[in-house]
Amino acid sequence: MHATSLQLFMILIGGLSLIGLPQFTVQLATSHSMIDALVQAVTPTFHSFFLLSRMTIEEKIGQLLMVSIPGTTLTPETATKLQQYHIGGVFLRGDNVRSESQIKKFTHQLHEELQGEQHIPFLIATDQEGGIVSRFRFLREQTRQSEVHDAAHAFEIGLERGKEL
Repeated sequence: MHATSLQLFMILIGGLSLIGLPQFTVQLATSHSMIDALVQAVTPTFHSFFLLSRMTIEEKIGQLLMVSIPGTTLTPETATKLQQYHIGGVFLRGDNVRSESQIKKFTHQLHEELQGEQHIPFLIATDQEGGIVSRFRFLREQTRQSEVHDAAHAFEIGLERGKEL
């Protein structure tokens, strides 16, 4: 166990005792899975802090990067590069999208193969403006940017697109 993990665990145990939960002993925490379960039970913020404390500098830098990748499926070569550099997410372009069923398979494949040991979700982004910039032509919501009236209308459009994606 890393010193930082032990320190965080001790902080967690102290916090649990402050809110009236039974005292635990350090001997009970012999595996990362037990510590992870305890941390997740406390707060998402603390869990994020805990994950970051266990990451190398290379992993932290990689998580800051979102890159575009070629093709409509994840090749072994691309997966290896994304894992090697601990890339946090991909940006899907028009040439990554062929159909609704293809993109569902592709995004599922990205999540399954690239989530990583730290269990940090792999991010997937795109640019779907509607009109000319429309990577997902099969979506029902295709309002052009020029047709957006105000912030409330933009929010409604974004919410609908988000649900479909």
